[in-house]
Amino acid sequence: DTHVGSHDIEVDECLQEITEYTNCKEIIVHDLFDNRFNNHHDVHKPVLRGMLAREGKTKLMYEGEITGQWLDDWSSRVERVTIVKSNHDEALERYIDEGRWKDDPENLYDALDLVKARMDGKDPLKTLINDMVGLKTPSAINWLDRDEDYMVYGIENGAHGDKGGNGSRGSLRSIEKAYYKATVGHSHTAGIWREVYQVGTSTVLKLSYNAGPSSWTNTMCIQYPNGQRQLVNIIRTKDGRIRWRLAT
Repeated sequence: DTHVGSHDIEVDECLQEITEYTNCKEIIVHDLFDNRFNNHHDVHKPVLRGMLAREGKTKLMYEGEITGQWLDDWSSRVERVTIVKSNHDEALERYIDEGRWKDDPENLYDALDLVKARMDGKDPLKTLINDMVGLKTPSAINWLDRDEDYMVYGIENGAHGDKGGNGSRGSLRSIEKAYYKATVGHSHTAGIWREVYQVGTSTVLKLSYNAGPSSWTNTMCIQYPNGQRQLVNIIRTKDGRIRWRLAT
């Protein structure tokens, strides 16, 4: 789960080292867009909104631009970046559907383009990144729809992990029932349940919505051509250094 803007730069650098070491051709990204500029959890938190505004983080185009830059950086490192449709990406649709743009003068002008795109049946996030921001190599980006299967060497990689069967919340057990072999994200916590692997997050491990004890981990999953998978933990030591290692 990437959450551009809330991601840990050093974790991102470790991910680059991992992809180079393993000669990785593709990265699969969950929760690409953090949607921090107007998150529905922050609507009634004017002090927090004010703090974000002072840092320029309440601007739709600012968040779109840093997300586009992140995609440009990664599309220059690997052959393909696949974006799994996730709940934080869909929060931009919620911003539009709930009409919050009407009370957001800072972003109204740009948001109207996304409203029209939504009415035309287009993906607002894809419209923001491809059409309004622009990418150097848009052909290198593979945008998945919700419920779109993405099988890689027999493993389902198109499910974010937030949704289980018949409208239930996602869990490792419900994901296994639905897909059998799958790699998912969403919970920010590494886990394995038989043939379901769950990654962690690329964010800093303390954000505004995970106060108290936390099970979050900076954990990635490598999938090999023979279908084998390996979770890789990126660990920050007590002296502040950050490390990762592949099990052999």
